[in-house]
Amino acid sequence: MDKLIINASDKTPYILLDPDEGLIQIKGISDEEDALGLYFPVLQWLDTYQSHTQSHTKVELEFKYYNTASAKSLYEVLKRVSQLKKHGKKVDITWYYEQDDEHMLSEIENFSDITHLPIQAVEK
Repeated sequence: MDKLIINASDKTPYILLDPDEGLIQIKGISDEEDALGLYFPVLQWLDTYQSHTQSHTKVELEFKYYNTASAKSLYEVLKRVSQLKKHGKKVDITWYYEQDDEHMLSEIENFSDITHLPIQAVEK
């Protein structure tokens, strides 16, 4: 299984999916109107990763901003991550957010609630 890297742009985040390291990183701004188009290869990669997973997967998220369409895609990403956990794999999710960004902290808590995943919110 190959590593997937999508470089950041003005409206899209940096995405690194590394099967050998068991690492999923998404960082930056996610303001793409066609968020499904952006995240589709990520979702496909995660579907394949389900059967080629490491025993421990680390998820690192860090957003300056994401739009509603991106939030829906992030939910789909986290749903697939929750499948790893359901199959007995260890999953650690860390979501970094800017100091005093109460809105982002609330969003992180909402994602944790709706996905039933423990997400560690870390203030930067």
